[in-house]
Formats: sequence, C-alpha cells, structure tokens
Amino acid sequence: MLRGDFTFWVEVSGKAIELDERVTKYVDLAGFGGILRCGYRNTDRALIEALIERWRLETNIFHLPFGEVTVTLQDVNVLWGLPIEGDALVGIETSYDLGM
Repeated sequence: MLRGDFTFWVEVSGKAIELDERVTKYVDLAGFGGILRCGYRNTDRALIEALIERWRLETNIFHLPFGEVTVTLQDVNVLWGLPIEGDALVGIETSYDLGM
C-alpha cells in the first residue's frame, strides 16, 4: 500500500484528487510509486532561475562555482525512487481521433 502526501495531485480548482487504491496499486507495480509518495513540493522560483542561468546546452551540465554538475540516472533513482534497471515500461495511446 502506498503511503504519502498525495496533495501533489491537485485539480485546477485547488481541490486534492483522491487516487483510487486500484490505480495506485498498478502505479506501484509499474515502479512509479515514488512519484506518488513524493507529495507536493513548493517550487523555489529563484533557485530554478539560478540553475537555468548556469545550464550549458552544449554540454548538458550545470556550471557552478565549485565545478560542473549534472543529473544522473542514479539521482533520479535516489530522489524519486524510480527504477533505473529492468524492463522498459512502454505502451501505445489509442484514445486520439484520427478524423476518419
């Protein structure tokens, strides 16, 4: 069973969306439960802008006063709890209208 602060999932109206246990079960089985458990995070606009200023498109690296830094798959695994090994999760979206 997933536990965590599910206020990450908020409608435009500001109301929290309750995720059905049947949905969270499959999200967790797919290995993406870390996203649900992360909860809501406030965005530090000044920090984001500072990082944007230090990002170099040519090298995909942040240039900081103490050296060069980049985001790795291991960072994704540690911060979000997402799997970085194993089978890829793929699928086909067929809900669009082809106009036929």
